[in-house]
Parts: sequence; C-alpha cells; structure tokens
Amino acid sequence: MIKRFSVKETNKIIDKIIENDEILFKAEIVNKRGKALDSDLSYSEIIAKRLLTKHHYIEHLKSQRKHINGTPYGIASHDGTSLNPTLFGLVEQQRVSIALYNRKNLGSLGVAIDYLVPIYHTEMNEELGVIDLVSYNKELSTLYVTNYLYNDEKKTTLLQSSLEIITLKEVINEGAFVAAYLPYIKAIDEEVAFDEIKIVPSLLFFEGSYQDRALTRLHETPHVVDIIESTGIIISILATHLMIIDDIEFTDPTSLSPYRPQIHYEPTIQQREINIEDL
Repeated sequence: MIKRFSVKETNKIIDKIIENDEILFKAEIVNKRGKALDSDLSYSEIIAKRLLTKHHYIEHLKSQRKHINGTPYGIASHDGTSLNPTLFGLVEQQRVSIALYNRKNLGSLGVAIDYLVPIYHTEMNEELGVIDLVSYNKELSTLYVTNYLYNDEKKTTLLQSSLEIITLKEVINEGAFVAAYLPYIKAIDEEVAFDEIKIVPSLLFFEGSYQDRALTRLHETPHVVDIIESTGIIISILATHLMIIDDIEFTDPTSLSPYRPQIHYEPTIQQREINIEDL
C-alpha cells in the first residue's frame, strides 16, 4: 500500500532533508504523485511552496559554491558510439541521448554538441547527476543543458525534473563550462563573443507523456510554476515518436567494434510556452 502523508508530515520531511543538506531532487518525497492526506493540494505544490517560502531554496542553489576551475566537462571520447550495446536497452535514456546527439539538429534547442555529461559534487567525491544533452542555439547565443525523460513508465514529476536540472546547472562553473565547449560553439557561430554566451537549463519531454500532460494542469501548482519561472528553465516537447536503429557491426557482445544509435528522421522539437497569466 502506498503511504500517504499530511501537509504537516510532508513539510517535516522536506525540512529534515534541507537541515541535513541532502540532495533534494534525489529524495523520494520530491517525486511523490497525488494529493496529501488532508488536502486537495498535490505533494509537488506543497513541497514547492515550502521550498520557496521557508527555505528560499532557489536562492540557496544559486549561491552555492561552484566547480573549481579546470573541472573537465567535455569528454573527448564522446563520438556518438558505444562499445557495449548490451548496456543500452530500447527504453534507456542513455541510448536515446546518443541517438539525438548523432542527429545534431535539435530544433529550438539548436545543435547537439555533447551528451551524458557527468556533474560532480563540489567536493568532487561523487557524481551528483548527468546532463543528458548539451546544445547550442546560434540565434540566441545560448548553450542549453538539457535533461529529458524517455521512459514514461517512471512518471517523474515536473517538480523533481525541474529541481534536478537546475541543481546540475547551478553547480557548474559557467566560465569553465563555456570554455570547454567553445571550439564546438565557434564551429557553429564563429562571430560570437565568449561573454555573450548564456547557459540555460532545459527540460525535454515527449508529446503526450506524463510530463506533457502535467503541463496542462499547471494552474493547480502555481509554486511549481514559480520554480520553473524563477530559474529560467526552458521546456520543450519532442513531437515525434523516436524510431531508433543501431548500426551494429557485430553479433558478438564482446566485440570491440563500436555501434552508433541513429534516429530514422529529423525529430521535431518545439519550445512549450508557459503563459502565467492564463493559469
């Protein structure tokens, strides 16, 4: 039986996580769906309100210590291939990330320049999380750091996915991050100046997914909207079903020949506008 919590209990759980300086977006309560035991409010809305009004959590994230200079972000071995296809099942986000990178054109998110970028704790003793895609939009001089959800069965909430991508983005040393990708950016936009390049957190959802449907109910979660708006998160929708093929050059899983996940056709990615006045 799924355990339900009251508003007070939910707030106490969040207070304890903050007090213990735990990684908030990894907490089970942050991804809890449904409504509180004694309220018509969803857990996401209760938690978002607590974070904003008591803990000023977004300000806390933005003020935290960044990665030290010289932290390696780009990975030279990222060439769109993998040596072990058995690691990537059909519904694995990692496999889709490589396929989207190989397609390059990500619509409003620009051109893909990296994938599966690990981000570490400030102390560098453990991995905090992974940025699924890094892309550059020439028209906006913007470097997007994007996380997306491929497996709809997980039903990850907007609150959890928003807190995850903004946590990863705010840990980044932005100067070092831009510098790491500058050669790739210059290949796309040779005229752009270093200090003009912005880093923007981004979420990518599939059309008709649990997250896409949640976007139609944002009027029920105004504090979740406040988190999305105050952090500048861009939400985009992948409006086509991905048909992924693998150019596999072997049948033996132990072979050292690489394979390259591919998408049959150009994916349609469009930014989803959130009009606060209509909520």
